[in-house]
Amino acid sequence: MARIIGQERIAELFGVAPKTIVEWQEQGLPIAQRGSPGVPSEYESQECIAWYVARELDRAGRETARDRLARLQADKVERELRVMDRELLEAAEVEPAIRQWLTDHCAELDQVPDAWIDPLVAAAGDAHALHQLLKDLVRALKDSAAAYEFSSTPDPEGAASGL
Repeated sequence: MARIIGQERIAELFGVAPKTIVEWQEQGLPIAQRGSPGVPSEYESQECIAWYVARELDRAGRETARDRLARLQADKVERELRVMDRELLEAAEVEPAIRQWLTDHCAELDQVPDAWIDPLVAAAGDAHALHQLLKDLVRALKDSAAAYEFSSTPDPEGAASGL
């Protein structure tokens, strides 16, 4: 191990001011031999470098209050930009349309028994025909959902297209 004598020399090794070395010593920078007035302290370079690396790794894994605030502010700005670009929508803007969609499709489902009773009765004795009829019903429900057109103003009546 290389022994470094004096705060100025160890400061040069790390590229910092000697005052920083004093602060680091208070934080745990290892001193091989503490100096006294007129006698410089001595440092083992390998131990000091290992301490510095461990300290920086620890600091990198920790988020300070300032870092957190900056991250949250950046996240907020990013969300606002995505809303402005219409990549994100406000819940209050989407909720009425979804409520209307559910209302309309529930009304369509209420019409299914009346619209499909006659074909179901006609196919009752034929399992294959009944199976095909149910597949047709499911396809009609899927097609209806896929073709739904959202309007900018919800229909208070909840008008359904019917099956």
